Amino acid sequence: MKAKRIWLVFIKGIALGFGITLLLTALLALVAKGGAEDRTVSLLALLFKGAGILAGVGYVCRGVRKNGALCGLITGVTFWGLCFALSCLLFGGAFSVTVLADFASCAAVAVFAGVLFTNLLR
Repeated sequence: MKAKRIWLVFIKGIALGFGITLLLTALLALVAKGGAEDRTVSLLALLFKGAGILAGVGYVCRGVRKNGALCGLITGVTFWGLCFALSCLLFGGAFSVTVLADFASCAAVAVFAGVLFTNLLR
């Protein structure tokens, strides 16, 4: 597989996951309208981020079909970086222990999904 095609698959997969996360989060904002607790919204946002990572890694693994853990890690870390950059731009986020936990959970879900999807697609 050509390097240009691989990078295109990664970009499309990350965009798919990011789009799904943004869509689900926007739907949550419409439904909740300030009536939900902070903890509930935070948990749902984490689940939505996991769903976006699963979709993005699934797309990447379908296109690359090998090295699932590495594909998942690259996709997950890039996805997390985009989410962190967006939160810094919108809310002026700072680096904290919560951000490190979010990074670790994104990376772990992405690696697991990469291995899972690569083995399922064989």
